Amino acid sequence: MGVLYCLIGDPVEHSVSPHMFNAAFKKMGLDDHLYVPFRVGRKELRSFVSSSQLMGLKGYNVTIPHKITITKFMDRLERDAREVGAVNTVKIAGGKLIGFNTDVIAIRRILPRKLVRGSTAMILGVGGAARAAAIALRDLGCIKQVYVGRRPVRLREMSRFATLHGIDYATARFRTADLRRYAELCGVVVNATPVGMYPRTSTTPLPADYIRKGSLVFDMVYNPPLTRLLGDARRRGARIIGGLEMLIAQAVEAYRIWVGRMPDDTAMREAALRGLRRFRIER
Repeated sequence: MGVLYCLIGDPVEHSVSPHMFNAAFKKMGLDDHLYVPFRVGRKELRSFVSSSQLMGLKGYNVTIPHKITITKFMDRLERDAREVGAVNTVKIAGGKLIGFNTDVIAIRRILPRKLVRGSTAMILGVGGAARAAAIALRDLGCIKQVYVGRRPVRLREMSRFATLHGIDYATARFRTADLRRYAELCGVVVNATPVGMYPRTSTTPLPADYIRKGSLVFDMVYNPPLTRLLGDARRRGARIIGGLEMLIAQAVEAYRIWVGRMPDDTAMREAALRGLRRFRIER
C-alpha cells in the first residue's frame, strides 16, 4: 500500500498542489507516495478528520474554508499554528493529528524585511490567511496593521486576535472611503481574500487608483500568477509578489514536515506552472 496525502477544502478543483507534490515525490524517487485533492464541505469536516487515519492518510493540507475551524480537531498545534489559530498542514504520526501553519513561514521567507520593517500594512481579508499574514508581518517589523473586512463580527474577531498578539491595528470595511484613506497610509498591501482568483480573474479587491507608487503589494492568489491586482500595482510603480511564491514556499515546508527532508523546489515550481496552463486566463 502506498503513502497517501491530500488537500482538503471547498473548492479544491483549481488547486495545483497535487501537481507540485506528486512531481516532488517522483523527483525524489518516492514512487509509492501519492497526493490527491479531496473536496470537503463545512458540514463534512468533522467526519473527515475523524476518519482520516482510517483512510490511511499520513498528512494533508487544508485550504478555504477550514483553516481556523480545523484547529479544534487537532491533538496538538505547533507554535505557528497555535499563535495564528489556523492550520494549513496536518501530519498524522503515532495516532495523533499535529497541526502546522506553513503559511507563516512562507510569508516570512518571501517578503523582503527591508520593505516591511517600519511600515504600516493593509491586509485585505480577515480569515486564516490574514492571520498568518498578520503574524509574519509583525515578525518582519511591521509597526501597524489595518484589517479590511466585510462582516463586523469577523472584524471584531480579528481585533481580538491582534490585541492578543501585541499588534497595533485599525479596522476598516470594503468601502470606497475606507479603502482610499488607508491605502494612502500603507506602504504594504496584502490580499488575503480569494478575489481575483480563477475563473473571476477580472476582479480586484483594491482599485488601481488607490495603489501607492513604491509600495509593496503581495497577492496570495496564485491562479492566475499575475492577478489584476498585481498587474495594476506594477503599472502604478509598486513592487509586487505573487501567490505562487507563497504556494511554493509553504509546500516546501509541508513536504519537509511529512517526509523529513527538503524537496526539489524547482520541480515543484515547474509542476505548478504546468498545472496552471490548464486554465483559460480571462483578460
